[in-house]
Amino acid sequence: MSDDPILRKLDEINEALAVIDRNLKRVLELTEGMEEQGSLRPHMLKAVGAK
Repeated sequence: MSDDPILRKLDEINEALAVIDRNLKRVLELTEGMEEQGSLRPHMLKAVGAK
């Protein structure tokens, strides 16, 4: 961790983005499973960016 406040803030932002990225990947995994089971409607897939 740096003593520079800007670099510290960038580190915090980067960590938050990593959490968001992991969560979005998990949502896509779950929606793909739902799609395979036929329990997810096409408009719901578009909302989460699944193909």
